[in-house]
Amino acid sequence: MRQTSELFELIKSMDKNEKRYFRLQSLLQKGNKNYLKLFNAIDKQKIYNEGKIKERYKDEKFVRQYAFTKNYLYNLIIKSLINYRREKSIDSRIHSAISECKILFSKALYSQYFHKISKAKQLCLKYERFGYFLQILDMEKIIIKKEEVQTLKANAIYNEALSALEKLKNMFEYSRLASMLLHNYRAYGTRRNEKQDEEIDKILSSPIMSKTENALCDRSKESYHRINEIIYNTTADYKKMLESLEMRYNIVNNNPHPFEDYIIDYPIDILSSLVNAYLKYNDLEEAEKYLKIYEYLKTRNEADRVDSEIFATFMRFQIYIKKDEISKASKLIPKLEGFLVKYKNKLLIDTELSAMFHIVKCRILEKNFDKALNAANLLIVHPFLEKRADYESYLKIMNLIIHFELKNYPLLKYLIISTYRFLYNKEKLYRVETLMLKFIRKLPEVKNDSDLIYTFIQFKKELVKLKNNEYEKNAFEYFDFLKWVEEKIPA
Repeated sequence: MRQTSELFELIKSMDKNEKRYFRLQSLLQKGNKNYLKLFNAIDKQKIYNEGKIKERYKDEKFVRQYAFTKNYLYNLIIKSLINYRREKSIDSRIHSAISECKILFSKALYSQYFHKISKAKQLCLKYERFGYFLQILDMEKIIIKKEEVQTLKANAIYNEALSALEKLKNMFEYSRLASMLLHNYRAYGTRRNEKQDEEIDKILSSPIMSKTENALCDRSKESYHRINEIIYNTTADYKKMLESLEMRYNIVNNNPHPFEDYIIDYPIDILSSLVNAYLKYNDLEEAEKYLKIYEYLKTRNEADRVDSEIFATFMRFQIYIKKDEISKASKLIPKLEGFLVKYKNKLLIDTELSAMFHIVKCRILEKNFDKALNAANLLIVHPFLEKRADYESYLKIMNLIIHFELKNYPLLKYLIISTYRFLYNKEKLYRVETLMLKFIRKLPEVKNDSDLIYTFIQFKKELVKLKNNEYEKNAFEYFDFLKWVEEKIPA
């Protein structure tokens, strides 16, 4: 294993029961257990330090074979975790059934073999594991010397296979469309022009999106409404977005079996989306209600716990911003920043970038421009910022506001030019952005306070028009430029 902290991270991700199970399983094994000494040594550390372990256990055999022991221990832990979760895992149960079928066949116990296949097929259909279902059908169609499969039976197996293939293809087609829409959203954010509408319409021209009935199984039906959810989020139609989420919620709850034991915890995922949708819909009471439900639910694994911990804080942070309770939001920033450090490499990139973007936004709103600049600089150099091109574009404009407020006029002149070039090259120079660039460019030239106030008043009139524009209003979803201008104008 490479000189990394992968083994340390794996051990630290285990809960008490998983560690206890691993130790018990190890004690049942014969032979040398040097790996267990390494396991305990790493488990005691709060911060991984390979040098300290080698010094502390320099007389132990595993130190002389450190790389080998690390690799062996890592693989042993993975096997232990698989075994620990075997009974709870749907996939493991199906795997086990397939293995049993093979054993029964090898022993010529044909009646038991076909009985077990029948049970395995029912399990696959119940949980919509169509890939496994095809594998089992392939086993079922074997012609046994003592009892040939009849033509009728062969046709039935063929029809079952064809139906499973259609459902599997159907599921993947919906998944493909969802991925395309998500890529579009990450690149552009909420729609800003007719071209983006055309791209959405092109994706939706797929025949499977013409009606719900084209979804051939529950997982496809859920994906159908997930696609609509993404579309309405992109078009900022949050009322319809909530309706789509309600449909997803009903499908998953009415027949939970197809959604069990997946990497995504569907009920938790939908609930978090509901909180976010109500937040965007400006129904903060409902957002807080669903957030409390979300916080109450128990997460099933470390990945979910990480997401849950930062999500709850991040949503509350955004609720405070929406309520204009900026001081309360600001007090949560150290906690959010702590999560970003604590869970580095464990957070989804979308979550990390979104949290960092909103921290910049909050610092501007609280008029703490020095800290806003620090937060903006951290985000600007983030290696994956381009994965959210929408944040990248709006951050450029927010950065100009920060430097204007800090009176960094010589630098501001250069930044305006570079921002213009960036937005132009990225085809993101929309009307709001163009107006902001022209406005900020002339601000340093204003000679006195009365002229400055007049300039802001005139600019406000232009912004009000754009905030009512079908496409341009969506820029204000990221940062309320109008509010920033209004605060510059005396009551």
